[in-house]
Amino acid sequence: MQQKKSIQTYISTAVLLCFLWALFFLSTLFKSEQKCKNADYIPDNSNFAIQINTRQLIQSSIFSVILEAKDEDVLRKIKTKAESPGEQTMTDLGINFFSDIVVFSAPSKKGNIIGISFNLINPDNFKTNFAKLTSEKHLIKVVDNVGFLLLDSPINPKKSITKKELEQFFEKHILQHSRTLDSHFTTSKTNKIARLFSKENLFGPTSLFSSSTIDVELLKSGIVINGDLTLSKSQKNSSPIAKKILKPEKGEFHFSTSIVPRTLQDSLSVFAKKINLILPKISSFSCNYKGITIVKDGTGMHPLPEINVLIEFEKEVDIQSLFRASELEKTLGAEFTGKELIIGEKRYYIHQYDPKTVFIGISKVPPIVQNTKQLYFAIGGNLPAVLRIEGGGIITSFLEIVPVYRASKELFDNTKEFDVSIEKINNNDAKIKGLLHFNDGHYATDELLKFLIEITP
Repeated sequence: MQQKKSIQTYISTAVLLCFLWALFFLSTLFKSEQKCKNADYIPDNSNFAIQINTRQLIQSSIFSVILEAKDEDVLRKIKTKAESPGEQTMTDLGINFFSDIVVFSAPSKKGNIIGISFNLINPDNFKTNFAKLTSEKHLIKVVDNVGFLLLDSPINPKKSITKKELEQFFEKHILQHSRTLDSHFTTSKTNKIARLFSKENLFGPTSLFSSSTIDVELLKSGIVINGDLTLSKSQKNSSPIAKKILKPEKGEFHFSTSIVPRTLQDSLSVFAKKINLILPKISSFSCNYKGITIVKDGTGMHPLPEINVLIEFEKEVDIQSLFRASELEKTLGAEFTGKELIIGEKRYYIHQYDPKTVFIGISKVPPIVQNTKQLYFAIGGNLPAVLRIEGGGIITSFLEIVPVYRASKELFDNTKEFDVSIEKINNNDAKIKGLLHFNDGHYATDELLKFLIEITP
């Protein structure tokens, strides 16, 4: 019986490998010279667009899984997903999935119009079958073997963008557009898996950058991001670069930013007011994080972060007076001595660095350094620290059965290097750089594919 089961496993795995080989072979031949026409139909008033090189993504993924990683785990997960019961069936959508996909966003009086465009191999199938997967409120169009899906993203849900308005947008901005944005994208073969373009303060009038062009490249052992950002004329002086940050420490996860969105400011303010802690707006924030320690006392278990934080406020602040006036001690069951915040056996040291800057953390001597690289934003370091829990016991055991936590922990544990930063170049420009490298013997597409399979219901 066991031998029969093993034979079935070998056969099913062989069939799966044959399927992947066939897909890889088709990706190298199928429509290999077809021009990506959908890059010619990006609306002239778009404030955001991204070109996804699905051909390169598929080729790299399959090549990695079959020839390089030879990961039995990911093959087993693919097989499980393929065999899992469900109501969905494969439908011929008429889309050339070995060609680029373009996603764009354009403003309207009621909000934003979101569009997705595909290069087609069968326009009739696209119009007939793709419509079955979408809502009647959405608009499906075909022009020059390019298929479009348009949908609304209204500011007020009660005043949605009508299908007639989507039709008018399509006629004016896609059929008759001036094609001023097409130069940002390519219609030829490239190793990059995505290119993103944005303009006109995409995240609102208070956003720091007015435009950006960012490339994403998939390497054998990781992902690399490179891009150029243009500073908004109206916001150049609203987000001054922090003069001091915490020194990134080995084995810790680091995050520094002088870009603090208004929504985050408002959320922090609401939370602080609940414990009568009235804080000025934050100008910059820097932290080193080592994980969470579960501390037990007579009142129960308390998850306390192993963290150092440096906060610069827009206005002067007396942190001792604010803490004493708040309900922090009562809420956390803590003791505030003026220089320390003690919760159970955990001590957080508090240091007023200057009239606007405060340090709170587990280090007695704050590891503060000059921000010599002129960084607006930096995140990176030890990813496993993000999900590290000490003394968790049953809590950790429970989290291990949650697919998103388990998959994230496996992904983070297999990373070797992670770093993303935005550096000021001059008064008008900034540069974004990023990389995610995996440990030796682990391949980028293999690890990301396992993660996506694990978290997909």
